Amino acid sequence: MMSNNLIFPEVIRTKIEDDYKERKKKLSPSQIRILSPFLDPKQEIDGDKEVLQNFLDFLQNDTYEQEFVNLIENFEDLEAYHRFLASVLIYMRTENFNDPPDKFLYLCISIEAAMQFKSNRGKEKNRLFKAFFKENLAEDTKLRMISHFKSKNVINTVKSQNLLLYKAGKTSLRKTKGNSIVPSCYKLKQCFLDTGKCYPKHGCYLKSNPDKINDQLNFVLDYLYQKRSNFVHDGRIYSHPVNGSIGDVCCYSAQKKLVGISYSLNLYDLFEIYEEALLNHFQTINGM
Repeated sequence: MMSNNLIFPEVIRTKIEDDYKERKKKLSPSQIRILSPFLDPKQEIDGDKEVLQNFLDFLQNDTYEQEFVNLIENFEDLEAYHRFLASVLIYMRTENFNDPPDKFLYLCISIEAAMQFKSNRGKEKNRLFKAFFKENLAEDTKLRMISHFKSKNVINTVKSQNLLLYKAGKTSLRKTKGNSIVPSCYKLKQCFLDTGKCYPKHGCYLKSNPDKINDQLNFVLDYLYQKRSNFVHDGRIYSHPVNGSIGDVCCYSAQKKLVGISYSLNLYDLFEIYEEALLNHFQTINGM
């Protein structure tokens, strides 16, 4: 594993050591003698390095490992480093819980920790939560999230623009008729369905209208953040799907009406999506 080769960022090491020196300057000689065990930067640096190595071993998607190693070793901004460290510390605590609602709540807290920079103080947490994903995920990842959030009832008659591809037998996807619940962005002539599941790689309205992807993703992110808020403020537990899907009712803020939904994004897929966004978020901050 690459985690064994992690080199602690020298710029951050120097800044931490300088911070300890500044603390000592404010203390009297007697205070320094009493507090000396707590005034050694080596303990903090060694502890941080252990946390960072554990995080690399904890990754759900280990294909990101080398990129995270490069990110960590090139941190220069101390606040950004502390935000990253706080986020991964909270994220790794999901391992201590068996219930999906607890894991989901800690994931939300880890995202909030990553976003709470000085420049973001006072901003709405909901907007920061959504920005974390909208600004740091690849298009295909966003489409994957959207495809798991269904709220539109349709008669599943295939009239995709790619129908000839299916007729030619180049895919094993089956063409069916019947009632389906699909993402609200579904367009009959552009999207392919199979028993209610959409396939962005084969036919997708949003792929031909990429400017609308973030608008559609808003519905998913609003829903997720509302579940976090329901627990924090009202003690209402959200049964996040691990396998299969859950049925629920949510309010589309733009339309101000309640709609029935089916949500099926696997919790561990959501963890991988967090890791992708975390990596891209801090790579951008580091200018990488």
